[in-house]
Amino acid sequence: MIYIVLSISYLLGSVNFAIIISKYKGIDIKSEGSGNPGSSNALRVLGKKYAAGVLAGDMLKGIISIALGIFFVESVNPFIFGLASVLGHCFPIYHKFRGGKGVATFLGSYLGYLILVPSTKYTESFKIIIFLILLSSFIVIAKFFRISALASLFTVIISGYFVITDTNNTSAQIGTLLIILIIIFQHRSNIERLLKGNENKF
Repeated sequence: MIYIVLSISYLLGSVNFAIIISKYKGIDIKSEGSGNPGSSNALRVLGKKYAAGVLAGDMLKGIISIALGIFFVESVNPFIFGLASVLGHCFPIYHKFRGGKGVATFLGSYLGYLILVPSTKYTESFKIIIFLILLSSFIVIAKFFRISALASLFTVIISGYFVITDTNNTSAQIGTLLIILIIIFQHRSNIERLLKGNENKF
């Protein structure tokens, strides 16, 4: 059953809401703005309302994958199903394995993990505090620097750290680390522009 749920999570993650919504608007988002089919570029190209829809959809993929893992599989840490959905977002089978950068789906998975999975280390109150700190940090960094990639990478790395330290499941720990590295790899052009001081702002 675990492989079935992993496959479903990957296929769910492969659904790209930026592409779907931009096609609805008659726009090819891969040819506009930064060319990335994600919520940040949707904000540039489509505006706040549609970008919010993209963000919600991409996060929901991660939350649903966590819920599927909890409901159908009891033997593993459900966060691995969220990671499968992130992998699908980054390398979607529906779009020749060329997708987004995985941040929103990763954070959706983390939110689902916080809400649905009992912690082995942190109290429920502390989990809420962690989420609020991460949310506040993302907003402050994004507002101050106006650079989405910087805020996104910081939030992914810190939330990933809390997942790794919260579980004793080696597969979940290794999987989380690998997905963080993939997300960083997906941001390689952003990192290069950051180092040169000419990263895209919004």
